[in-house]
Amino acid sequence: MIGAGAVGRACLISTIMRGFAQEIVLVNRDRNMVSARIAGIVSRDERTVIPIGSYNPNYGGTLSLPGVVGRQGIVQILEPEMSEKGRRGLERSTETLRSAVSQLMK
Repeated sequence: MIGAGAVGRACLISTIMRGFAQEIVLVNRDRNMVSARIAGIVSRDERTVIPIGSYNPNYGGTLSLPGVVGRQGIVQILEPEMSEKGRRGLERSTETLRSAVSQLMK
Protein backbone atom coordinates (compact mmCIF):
# COMPACT_ATOMS: atom_id res chain seq x y z
CA MET A 1 0.00 0.00 0.00
CA ILE A 2 1.48 3.32 -0.96
CA GLY A 3 0.78 6.53 0.92
CA ALA A 4 0.38 7.42 4.56
CA GLY A 5 -1.98 10.34 4.00
CA ALA A 6 -5.65 10.24 4.90
CA VAL A 7 -6.59 7.92 2.04
CA GLY A 8 -3.65 5.57 2.64
CA ARG A 9 -4.42 5.36 6.35
CA ALA A 10 -8.11 4.73 5.73
CA CYS A 11 -7.32 1.96 3.23
CA LEU A 12 -4.78 0.41 5.58
CA ILE A 13 -7.09 0.42 8.60
CA SER A 14 -9.96 -0.98 6.52
CA THR A 15 -7.72 -3.72 5.11
CA ILE A 16 -6.50 -4.68 8.57
CA MET A 17 -9.93 -4.58 10.22
CA ARG A 18 -11.44 -6.79 7.52
CA GLY A 19 -8.55 -9.26 7.61
CA PHE A 20 -7.94 -8.99 3.85
CA ALA A 21 -4.16 -9.25 4.09
CA GLN A 22 -1.69 -11.30 6.04
CA GLU A 23 1.08 -8.77 5.56
CA ILE A 24 0.96 -5.09 4.64
CA VAL A 25 3.82 -2.80 3.80
CA LEU A 26 3.09 0.91 3.95
CA VAL A 27 5.37 3.01 1.80
CA ASN A 28 5.44 6.77 1.81
CA ARG A 29 7.85 8.60 -0.41
CA ASP A 30 7.93 11.67 1.84
CA ARG A 31 9.13 10.64 5.31
CA ASN A 32 9.15 14.27 6.42
CA MET A 33 5.41 14.48 5.80
CA VAL A 34 4.80 11.44 7.99
CA SER A 35 7.04 12.76 10.77
CA ALA A 36 5.37 16.17 10.63
CA ARG A 37 1.91 14.60 10.76
CA ILE A 38 2.79 12.48 13.81
CA ALA A 39 4.38 15.50 15.52
CA GLY A 40 1.18 17.47 14.87
CA ILE A 41 -1.00 14.69 16.26
CA VAL A 42 1.10 14.59 19.44
CA SER A 43 1.44 18.35 19.93
CA ARG A 44 -2.31 18.95 19.46
CA ASP A 45 -3.26 15.85 21.46
CA GLU A 46 -5.51 14.78 18.57
CA ARG A 47 -6.00 11.18 19.73
CA THR A 48 -6.01 10.10 16.11
CA VAL A 49 -6.05 6.49 14.92
CA ILE A 50 -3.07 5.82 12.66
CA PRO A 51 -1.05 2.75 11.74
CA ILE A 52 2.04 3.01 13.92
CA GLY A 53 4.79 0.72 15.11
CA SER A 54 5.07 0.11 18.82
CA TYR A 55 6.08 -2.60 21.25
CA ASN A 56 3.17 -4.97 21.78
CA PRO A 57 3.52 -7.00 24.98
CA ASN A 58 0.93 -9.52 23.76
CA TYR A 59 3.37 -10.57 21.01
CA GLY A 60 6.66 -9.67 22.66
CA GLY A 61 7.76 -7.52 19.75
CA THR A 62 7.25 -4.32 17.82
CA LEU A 63 4.37 -4.36 15.36
CA SER A 64 2.62 -1.79 13.22
CA LEU A 65 -1.02 -1.85 14.23
CA PRO A 66 -3.66 0.87 14.34
CA GLY A 67 -3.15 2.91 17.46
CA VAL A 68 -4.67 5.95 19.12
CA VAL A 69 -1.95 8.61 19.29
CA GLY A 70 -2.06 11.74 21.42
CA ARG A 71 0.10 13.90 23.65
CA GLN A 72 1.19 10.87 25.74
CA GLY A 73 2.20 8.96 22.60
CA ILE A 74 0.36 5.75 21.78
CA VAL A 75 -2.48 5.68 24.28
CA GLN A 76 -4.19 2.56 22.94
CA ILE A 77 -3.31 -0.23 20.52
CA LEU A 78 -6.26 -1.39 18.42
CA GLU A 79 -5.91 -5.04 17.53
CA PRO A 80 -8.01 -6.07 14.56
CA GLU A 81 -10.25 -9.11 14.80
CA MET A 82 -8.44 -12.08 13.29
CA SER A 83 -9.12 -15.68 12.61
CA GLU A 84 -7.06 -18.19 14.54
CA LYS A 85 -5.02 -18.77 11.38
CA GLY A 86 -4.39 -15.03 11.07
CA ARG A 87 -3.35 -14.75 14.72
CA ARG A 88 -0.93 -17.68 14.35
CA GLY A 89 0.54 -16.00 11.26
CA LEU A 90 1.02 -12.76 13.18
CA GLU A 91 2.70 -14.65 16.02
CA ARG A 92 5.03 -16.39 13.53
CA SER A 93 5.87 -13.04 11.93
CA THR A 94 6.65 -11.53 15.31
CA GLU A 95 8.86 -14.48 16.18
CA THR A 96 10.69 -14.07 12.86
CA LEU A 97 11.30 -10.40 13.63
CA ARG A 98 12.54 -11.18 17.16
CA SER A 99 14.89 -13.81 15.75
CA ALA A 100 16.24 -11.42 13.11
CA VAL A 101 16.88 -8.73 15.72
CA SER A 102 18.56 -11.31 17.96
CA GLN A 103 20.89 -12.28 15.11
CA LEU A 104 21.74 -8.64 14.41
CA MET A 105 22.60 -8.03 18.05
CA LYS A 106 25.21 -10.82 18.15
